Amino acid sequence: MKNYTTYKCNDYLADDFFVKGMLFPSEKTKLFWQEMIDQKRIDVDEFIAANMIMKTFEKNKIEMSPVRMEILWERIAANRNSQQRKREKILLCVLYLLPPAL
Repeated sequence: MKNYTTYKCNDYLADDFFVKGMLFPSEKTKLFWQEMIDQKRIDVDEFIAANMIMKTFEKNKIEMSPVRMEILWERIAANRNSQQRKREKILLCVLYLLPPAL
């Protein structure tokens, strides 16, 4: 387990476990942080400051319809396919320009 006793606000915001626990809280993460607070194993003021910053992100979260989400994933896939085709063309050009093996 990490030592959260010296964590500052920025440390929490850089910590994957904290960020995931604040964005997608589970009973396990809620219990973990409540025990850390109750046992005075963290600086509560720093924890609260980081938690408040995370809540502002949550409030500003943009909801996307399933249709828009599907369109976005299709565009991502098309872009990745396009980049892959470009790489393949470059590889073929390089192979074509190489001198034949003896």
